[in-house]
Amino acid sequence: MMRASRWWLAVVVVALALFAGCDGGFWLTSIDGFWDLGDVQFRYGDGRTWTLEDGLIEVDTTEGLIYLSGYDSGNELWAWRGEYDRSGNRVVAEDMPEMDAGDRDVMDLNVEFDRNRVDGAVTNWVYDGSGDLSAVGTAAVSGRRTSNPSAARDIDSAGAQPRAPKAVSG
Repeated sequence: MMRASRWWLAVVVVALALFAGCDGGFWLTSIDGFWDLGDVQFRYGDGRTWTLEDGLIEVDTTEGLIYLSGYDSGNELWAWRGEYDRSGNRVVAEDMPEMDAGDRDVMDLNVEFDRNRVDGAVTNWVYDGSGDLSAVGTAAVSGRRTSNPSAARDIDSAGAQPRAPKAVSG
């Protein structure tokens, strides 16, 4: 009798696990690694746009850091880094400073990871030299996990060379 009840308990647990996993709500996705976003086009309130080409999210769960990087139209590397909060498969990182401009250019990242996908939104807050907000741009992001070794970037060198400000078009 005891053996039969254990067997039924195991069947119920497996069935519940399979049922709960149907919508992905109970399963935590491993978010470590690189997530290819393709081109990310920010739209600013005044109708201007700026494109971050070859956008990439890198997550380092050991350090508790998330990175967003990509290239501008002049092939200059831009990168932001910050700590994140995680609730299930949703990750929120706010006020991520730009690796070169610091608090003059920050990103908010609000994304949800699935096994091989990432979807969400990014907000770019741009401040002028006196600390006043000069522009806010938003972009929807969608991408997939990548194991491409060329995805790794020397993010610490982002902005090490002088570069022009964002080429925002109208």
